[in-house]
Amino acid sequence: MIRRIESWSPEADAICVRDVYGTRTAGYYRTYGTEHPDVSFYAQYTRKGCSGVLSAAFGNGTLSVDEQADLSEWAEFIRFLGLETLLCPAAAADRMGMSASGSGYVMRFIASDRTPKIQVCTPFDPAFSYREVYDLLCDCGFALGAYESWLGDLALRVRRGSANVLALREPQTVCTASVLFDSGNAVYLGAVATQPQMRGRGLAGDLVLRLAKCGKRADILCKEHRVSFYTSLGFSQIGEFSICHFSK
Repeated sequence: MIRRIESWSPEADAICVRDVYGTRTAGYYRTYGTEHPDVSFYAQYTRKGCSGVLSAAFGNGTLSVDEQADLSEWAEFIRFLGLETLLCPAAAADRMGMSASGSGYVMRFIASDRTPKIQVCTPFDPAFSYREVYDLLCDCGFALGAYESWLGDLALRVRRGSANVLALREPQTVCTASVLFDSGNAVYLGAVATQPQMRGRGLAGDLVLRLAKCGKRADILCKEHRVSFYTSLGFSQIGEFSICHFSK
């Protein structure tokens, strides 16, 4: 049975602490709670307890499930909700019969003696410009939608401690990386971009390391061509993700 979450519970927490999908969902909950009309949360219960949690935020879903989840029920429910996209483990998308329009790898930061040092010569600017960060990400191929919607969501997450943005300016923003979601015990990193003429200097890697070395579990999603970059920073591949788009 799938039920809407009216207040956060230890059962939902137990699912969300498992993976990066749960980090995203818990980060949304920390930001919006259950009162926002465009953000909702759902939990599936089987005989053994809570087996999955779904966040639906502004038409985009994120699903975290365990081995006991009834994925047939989730597939039917997700289609009923009329979501535009769904982010979930690739294996779950396959079992739900959903075609992925995007896919890649889940990378986890694992500190070791071989982890690169943070470069003190690349200080970030705490007074970053949201507009410049947005423009840089768009120029680097990120599909962010309208600026006002992107700004309203990200700025609120930053104010409520569930996101963080780093930017390097010289004098305009030339490099950026973010904690997109912070669940309290884990972070989901992303939105990493560098102006083409500034690439190859280690700027993006430096900002990613500053965010990853936070004392919490740190994960990032990336395409195949970026695996070697994150591996060089101390990340290891732990899984695969799928992004499914649904036609209206």
